[in-house]
Amino acid sequence: MAIVANRAEIGLKDIGTSVQVPDDPRAKLMFYLKSMCTVLDLDDPNISRLIDYRNYLLTAAEEAQLLLLCYALSPDELNGKCIFQDENGEMCGNRVNAFYELSAVQNRFLVTENILIGNQQRHVKKMMFYKMSFIQDYYLVPMIVLKVRLDAILEAQRMSRPAITYNQPTNNYRSTYTPTRYFGLII
Repeated sequence: MAIVANRAEIGLKDIGTSVQVPDDPRAKLMFYLKSMCTVLDLDDPNISRLIDYRNYLLTAAEEAQLLLLCYALSPDELNGKCIFQDENGEMCGNRVNAFYELSAVQNRFLVTENILIGNQQRHVKKMMFYKMSFIQDYYLVPMIVLKVRLDAILEAQRMSRPAITYNQPTNNYRSTYTPTRYFGLII
């Protein structure tokens, strides 16, 4: 089932607030994840550390989790379902993104009622409109910067571990088996 919405009619409530995001790729990616959690109503204590963009210093393991979650919740997966590009600023105004809560059936944007994220079905009650600069600044560039950083950390960890080698077993044994015939078959 789908819901169709239009800002010109009653039914969309602007629920966004203005925030200051630190100029750090981790903070920006954490803000992106927080935005997707807002839209999808994901309220998980395990994610709370990863969406606290004001406290963006993360461990290598937390950075890896952040990258994996953001990859799973990529704009490609959610665009046209619960997030919508708005380059002309009709919904965003002068902001790079804007959040709206659905309160009635309307007739402009098709919103899927349920979205499957991982193995969980999520009910869509909110949507986000964005300008491409939001995706560029809060998803694409941070993902590239953090992926390079994460790859470097993982490579350094791999290089610091001693290599494990396995010796192939040698065939230094001689078989004493003599084939036997049973009912005309060689065994």
